[in-house]
Amino acid sequence: MIPEGVPCIHYGEMYTHYNVWADKAKSYISPELASKLRKANFGDVVLVSAGETIEDIGRGTAWLGGEDVVIHDACFFYKSSLNPKYVAYFSRTEIFRNQIKKSISSGKISAINAKGFEKVIIPIPSLEEQTRIVTILDDFDTLTCSITEGLPREIALRQQQYEYYRDLLFSFPKPDEAALLPVLPHWHTGCAMTQQTHPIAETNHYIVLDKYTRAWEGGDSYQSESDLERELIQDLRNQGYEFVSLPTQQAMLVNVRTQLQALNGVVFNDGEWRRFCERYLDSPSDSSLDKTRKIHIDYICDFTFDNGQLENIYLIDKKSL
Repeated sequence: MIPEGVPCIHYGEMYTHYNVWADKAKSYISPELASKLRKANFGDVVLVSAGETIEDIGRGTAWLGGEDVVIHDACFFYKSSLNPKYVAYFSRTEIFRNQIKKSISSGKISAINAKGFEKVIIPIPSLEEQTRIVTILDDFDTLTCSITEGLPREIALRQQQYEYYRDLLFSFPKPDEAALLPVLPHWHTGCAMTQQTHPIAETNHYIVLDKYTRAWEGGDSYQSESDLERELIQDLRNQGYEFVSLPTQQAMLVNVRTQLQALNGVVFNDGEWRRFCERYLDSPSDSSLDKTRKIHIDYICDFTFDNGQLENIYLIDKKSL
């Protein structure tokens, strides 16, 4: 890996860095090496084919960058006319994982080959419905990431709710006879997942309906974000949580420093803390969403203290939320 060059996705980064979609690469390689590897184009979905556990296999990331990205040998990329984020979300459902489990070889490293992916059946509603599903899941994803500071129990509940609705949105009724429509004969050194055409239908077993019209009439039909926040804070107070007002960014960072030192059993001097914040918490080039998403996904950081000691710093204690 080099600081600048051709953007690339390493399979290990699929677990530690990338989420449902990406438009920027974390790593770069030389043009000489890139010429020997495969490239994913805009709209392709990169899926990882190797990992330490069976649960790691198959995670998908829709590539939405302005230029092609080189992919690691332990990844495939999937081309189709589907909404790429729809495919990426589907790759993270139990429905998808249950289909590929029997094709995964287990050992020191678990892996799946192209033929294993070829057996996957994707439910295909209309493009309009795909977009609706993506919008719902994007909203859940943003909400989950946006509250990662200060409300750990709510994070866990939101994450469970998000995973439930994500899987529910892909729980299409099964047709009597599945129509199997291969989109492509092969991926590039990969495969084509079979597609099943069948629309979402209303059923009284579903919470998410096929067609949904918002009823804006009435004074109680809308709650602002601040209303929801006040209700959430009050609910947490009722459960015994203490609310700490942090009106400024500086006050918030002072509190975060105290909490991280207690969680990890370390002490940052002022210079170390500035370096840590700029690298992991408060990079000037990151947007607010980038910062919260980074904390949610990359919650373990490698940090070298001034004395040369390297420590794994946990941003969130996921064992005791």
